[in-house]
Amino acid sequence: MECLIALSMMAILSVLAVPTFRDLLVRRTVLVTAEALVDDLRFARTEALKRGGQVSLCSSANGLSCSQSAIWVEGWIVFVDGGNTEMVDGSDEILRLQTRQSGMASIASDKPANDKTSFSFRPTGMASPASQSFKFTPAAPVPANSLRWVCISSQGRPRLATSGATSCS
Repeated sequence: MECLIALSMMAILSVLAVPTFRDLLVRRTVLVTAEALVDDLRFARTEALKRGGQVSLCSSANGLSCSQSAIWVEGWIVFVDGGNTEMVDGSDEILRLQTRQSGMASIASDKPANDKTSFSFRPTGMASPASQSFKFTPAAPVPANSLRWVCISSQGRPRLATSGATSCS
């Protein structure tokens, strides 16, 4: 009898804990992905300053070349941009690669048609083009306060907006 009571209590507690644990995993996936983009943007900026040359970060579905569209959820690459600007060509060195993060539905602004496909950091640390906001949206179902924003200033400095923010403002 005691064993049945203990098993039923464990079952009830498990039913209550599973949704909370799932929400925690979703929030963690969004945060880790957003931090990875901020980290790679900072890395590209630092490498441009250190190398005295242009370093770019672009959206990439295959990890070898830049995408023509701004589908950042597929992944991105950081590379030394020595040849054609904002394109990976034979002389460019790929420094970092980020593949698609499972559990993410989109990485885009509120106006995806205006999203930039790449950011190029000059030896001065300034980015061209700059000033972009990215909203990180997990795959459904979306728990409360799980959206995160990455904000890139007009100088090319990235930052992660505070948890619960609804925009970069």
